[in-house]
Amino acid sequence: LCTTLGASSGPLFAQLREEEGLVYDVGCASFEGLDRGNVSIWASTARSKLPKTVARIRRLMEQVAEQGVSRAGIAMAKELLVGGFVRSLQ
Repeated sequence: LCTTLGASSGPLFAQLREEEGLVYDVGCASFEGLDRGNVSIWASTARSKLPKTVARIRRLMEQVAEQGVSRAGIAMAKELLVGGFVRSLQ
């Protein structure tokens, strides 16, 4: 999920930084354990843009919960994860 959302071509970065100019940087991290784990989204933004940034992140997460992740997003995430694994073997 975080690879799909948080990559530089993912919706968090594309929408919040490139399209709306709300953040300097944005990302996603997941922490898996024995249970479901959790997902954290962080953003660097100006104090004046904080309410709109939080609202936009919530709206994006609601869309993901309702519609899921696109096939293109999953394909991109697979490529990034496989590429990272291959680089780690070098």
